[in-house]
Amino acid sequence: MSKEIRVLKELGLLTQSPESVPSQHGRPFGAEHVFSGHKPLWRFCNPKLESPFTPEMRQLPVYRTLPPDSTLESAVRETRFLVFFGAGDSPELEKALAMPGTIKLVFEPDEAHLAQWLALRDTREFMNKGVFFFSGNMDALPQPLLWILPSALANSGFPVFFVQNGFEEALPGQADRLIHLMELFYYRNRIYPAQGQEFMRGRPHRPLAMHAIYDRVLHFYRNVVAQTRAGTLNDLREATSGATAMLVAAGPELDQRLDWVAENADRAVTIVVNNALKPFLSTGLEPDFVIINDTSLDSGRAFAGLKPLRRTRLVAHALSSTGDEVFPEIYFFGTDGTDFLPPRDSLLLHGSVITTAFSLAEYLGCTRAVLVGAQLSSPDPYRLSYSARSQYGNASSQPRELIDKFPQLYPARAADGETVFTSLNFYDSAVWFRDRIRMSNVEVINTSQASLIHGSGVVMDSAPRLEADPSLREQLSRVSPHVPEHSRERIASHLRREHRKWRGVQDMSVKMLAILEAGGEKGLEPARELIRIYDGDNTSFMLQRFGEFRNLVFHKRFFEGAMAADQVAGALYYFGFLKQMCGALMKELEAGLSRLG
Repeated sequence: MSKEIRVLKELGLLTQSPESVPSQHGRPFGAEHVFSGHKPLWRFCNPKLESPFTPEMRQLPVYRTLPPDSTLESAVRETRFLVFFGAGDSPELEKALAMPGTIKLVFEPDEAHLAQWLALRDTREFMNKGVFFFSGNMDALPQPLLWILPSALANSGFPVFFVQNGFEEALPGQADRLIHLMELFYYRNRIYPAQGQEFMRGRPHRPLAMHAIYDRVLHFYRNVVAQTRAGTLNDLREATSGATAMLVAAGPELDQRLDWVAENADRAVTIVVNNALKPFLSTGLEPDFVIINDTSLDSGRAFAGLKPLRRTRLVAHALSSTGDEVFPEIYFFGTDGTDFLPPRDSLLLHGSVITTAFSLAEYLGCTRAVLVGAQLSSPDPYRLSYSARSQYGNASSQPRELIDKFPQLYPARAADGETVFTSLNFYDSAVWFRDRIRMSNVEVINTSQASLIHGSGVVMDSAPRLEADPSLREQLSRVSPHVPEHSRERIASHLRREHRKWRGVQDMSVKMLAILEAGGEKGLEPARELIRIYDGDNTSFMLQRFGEFRNLVFHKRFFEGAMAADQVAGALYYFGFLKQMCGALMKELEAGLSRLG
């Protein structure tokens, strides 16, 4: 290791892979860095979500496709996140180093080339310039690059790329691979959150207090009492040590694998994701565990219409649906943001619930996991496919021409090398899961060749042989919930306080509706003041996820309406739904207090 590289590492400015990638031929240090006009990953995102903010938010666009002839100067008008491939004294990199407020990442896979360039520079000049260097093969890092990079990088805007002349010829494939990784990093940390549960119904986004969505608040009111009678994830630690886990997801191939599942269910710990429960039950068997981590109200549909089960244990996030009386035992994990009960363990997860199922198997002490129906892909380019018996089971869409952008799904390579299609969320989940498997000590077998979960650490076998495990049923019979210590009075006091709060909001909504209906535009000023208050205390944020309320409708009428009558209609719309939301929350609180006794 050269002195300059050692100094750069000591300054915290260099991430170095243990494996260098030698250049196939030399490159001049002074060669230009040219803007990469490739088609970005986010061409598969809805263009309407590129910049879903009101002007007062003063936000950079979430993503944008820049013209292929863009320059450094034009790019920084849209983003502050600059990525350079190739270390050298190019005019573009020198200009970027002088730009305050920008983040610069410089990738140089060839360590010898980087060392030679650094020997010509004063390493200290890179301090406090917002520049960070990466050397070697990024796929050979001890931890995945996408896990190492701090998520706050994505706050600088979407990444744009500048490739040094000669770089692609000297290091074939490196620029494409690194662009793909960096765009996936940005999707994971900026685009997905901006399009997720919290914000998907909030366009256009205005300045709001954003603490908790309606779904999670409602689930908290429902679950806080259940938690006083249920177990926690902690009760399951190493409960089936050394066993094989069968992880069942709701991919379209599950229906073809149900016979195999039925034949082998008693030889493994069966962990079924919530959406795959109904297909699994169609075998006439019950799984050992069902796992749910989705906190949306919609996720509870997977349990709708089910009769009470005899032996299946539900492992649920503290803010997820629990299926009412379907499950005889519930074990909660994660936090609900309160301290009414002792802390409980959580599960490492990302994007898809199949990653949560894997973490549960690991937590139980399983040393092998067999994936069934865990595809995260679809044969249909325009529609995600699921088991026909599942909550989202559906027919394929009509054949359509591939257009390589939204609304087409993202094309990806399956385990058998064939092209399948998926959402960017599922693709990112698959990449994360592959990295997670690689770093685990669990042997993984995947039964689906059409799956995106393949590569290092994954064995492909459509019908693996599972040996009988005589001790497994005995291990499971010893699992039982240990109800955590809690104060009934403290919980009841909190629920009553919440009820009073929503009663007050409902009363104000009723008064505001009366003022608006009687006085028309005379009621606009008090309506604006009250909405401003609710924008600042999370109430408006919750309303965006309630029932049939549509923020876009409200915003166009109230904030953009040209006539006073339009604005009055917007205020009536807002307070009418707010009154309903308060009623739904109070009803849930009353039910909780009744259950608490």
